[in-house]
Amino acid sequence: MKSGTIRRILMACTASVALVAAGCGGSSSTPTPSTSASATVTTDAEGKTTAPLTLTSSDGAATVTIPQGTALYADAAGTQPVSGTATVTASVIRSMDKLSADARAAGLSGGGTLSSVGTVADITVAGTTTAVHSFSAPITVSLKLPDGFAAPGVELPYYSFDGTSWNLEGKAAVTSDDTLDMAVTHLSLWGVVRFAPTAFTTEMLTGKKIYRATMAGYGSFTLAGDGTVTASADTFSGVPAETTTGSWSVANGKLMLNIGESMAFTLEGADDSLGFWKTRNAEGVVYFFHNPDTGLNQAIDYYTAGGITRKFSGMIPEGRQAYWADDAGYGSITFRADGTFTRSLDVVDGSVPVENVNGTWHVGTGGTLLLSPGFQVSGSLVMADNNTTSRYWLVSPAGSSATQRWYYDQATGLSSALSYFMSFR
Repeated sequence: MKSGTIRRILMACTASVALVAAGCGGSSSTPTPSTSASATVTTDAEGKTTAPLTLTSSDGAATVTIPQGTALYADAAGTQPVSGTATVTASVIRSMDKLSADARAAGLSGGGTLSSVGTVADITVAGTTTAVHSFSAPITVSLKLPDGFAAPGVELPYYSFDGTSWNLEGKAAVTSDDTLDMAVTHLSLWGVVRFAPTAFTTEMLTGKKIYRATMAGYGSFTLAGDGTVTASADTFSGVPAETTTGSWSVANGKLMLNIGESMAFTLEGADDSLGFWKTRNAEGVVYFFHNPDTGLNQAIDYYTAGGITRKFSGMIPEGRQAYWADDAGYGSITFRADGTFTRSLDVVDGSVPVENVNGTWHVGTGGTLLLSPGFQVSGSLVMADNNTTSRYWLVSPAGSSATQRWYYDQATGLSSALSYFMSFR
């Protein structure tokens, strides 16, 4: 049977966090927010406040507390007291694009770039003639976290920005009313922010179980605090089928593993929202999925979607749009998570479906893909090949010699299918 026959078979269906608190000490680098609230505080000749002050931004997202007797200084060393009347201003920014360009572009000292911001509070304290820079004792800046940002009791790091880079200042636990209290000793940009790492650190890896995935297989590394590692080749249930122990460390930003042989992994990219690190070793790209709740399934999905498997599983097509092509035509088929699909026969640029077929799909026993309405041949498709270089599945109706390429790369699938189809013309 010619490969183009599959198109006619298939179309013959019966129906077809981050959060930042910022105090800029009078700096003009931060854009003017729109949630400001102000109050005055009086200090004596030694710069000590004569009464306590509590000030909350107009949207309630940031609260500043300055205890009575706190000395205000114009310098970092605490030798220049600010006496008289000082104005305290608190305001809030809620999007990253409202931060100053230098704050957005700055990285974390030790590695990492600012990746997201939930809320920014800008706290300034200005005397009659000079701005306040430091305090004799920490003042408290309390931040209201966005809904669902972190569970009560979770300890989050907070940072300050010195005009060049972000620096870790300490950690604080989220309270039962979703607030975080920071002990602020000087006025600069302060807060809890997220960074995309540019290199591995011991801190980010210690105690982690990371699920690794390549086109050839998947498993996990468990990195213990004592420098030992347990590596496993896992089954789909996550139960280790084979385990090996060894040691791990971080050198020059690379994860170094010694498990019978030495391996070095360089960090090439990261996605906090999806919970993975893209790494590279001597053999190529390796994805590390580090979310303890979803990492195993993510590794399985990556492996089965592009690995050496020759059978369909539910995770292979779900949520994907595959572009099909043979010598008779091309188009696309979209597999939705609710078990429905839409298959289209497209015009040359792929933008306008000429014909659509709608139905339901599921994966049956033996890894066959069943689409309903069914087909004239057998009603099911098998995976004859998985070409990981060109990123297509070669599919056939069960019991038939007809084949069709389904290009599954979401970025290049359409152009690849079109190129393949045009090669017959």
